[in-house]
Amino acid sequence: MANSNKKIIFTTSWDDGHQLDLRLADLLDRYGIKGTFYVPKFFDGRLSDQEIKKISLRHEIGAHTVNHAFLLETDKGAATREITEPKEWLTNLIGQPVKMFSYPKGQYDLQIKALVQAAGFSGARTVDIIKDDYDRFALPVSLQVYPFPFRRRSAQRLHWSKFLLEPLFYYWPVIRKYHISARSLFNWNSFARDYFRSVQRKGGVFHLWGHSWEIEKYGLWGKLEKFLKMVSVSEDVLLLTNSQLIDYYENINIK
Repeated sequence: MANSNKKIIFTTSWDDGHQLDLRLADLLDRYGIKGTFYVPKFFDGRLSDQEIKKISLRHEIGAHTVNHAFLLETDKGAATREITEPKEWLTNLIGQPVKMFSYPKGQYDLQIKALVQAAGFSGARTVDIIKDDYDRFALPVSLQVYPFPFRRRSAQRLHWSKFLLEPLFYYWPVIRKYHISARSLFNWNSFARDYFRSVQRKGGVFHLWGHSWEIEKYGLWGKLEKFLKMVSVSEDVLLLTNSQLIDYYENINIK
């Protein structure tokens, strides 16, 4: 998705509703960045109801099923409950519409998308990248806050297996499409910076996402803050939540 004046739209989303989302929300606020926080009803380390309400005063809250269920691994009836119940719960909790849904583990198909739409959501976010066709129930992402270019078991240990280069292979279409230099591929910050600037030159959306508990696990708070600071001082950046992104594109009739 790109627009005529080449303004970059920057949106962020964060899954699982972990208590570390409080730290993440404060970090976003420090740089004027908007976030959509996708919260399951039941999840280890989940924010308290009061903490969810606190974040909702500054950012957007979205649904992430009841039990963080992988929707392609459940029957239709169970999937329907996993999709509909958290919308009602969160709406009652925060006292405002819950417009967005995030598919756990990125699992969805046409039937799951139809159930999300039938539940009354305005849109849904995936973990897909490089999608030129607009689908508000399959919004793609740009970059995850996750170790790069190597997969890690922890901040200190690499994942010495066939998955070692998984992050690099996952973003290979991005690297090719935006002609990102090999010099940028040695760490997350240099890749994020050059990826963002490439999208900025072309015009379009940069969607940053992740999990606060993973940011903690891999020691990425400093890298994330450095990137957010760069975004906050960049020119021609429109900062939107996930649902505002949908409203923006549909109001200007870009499909």
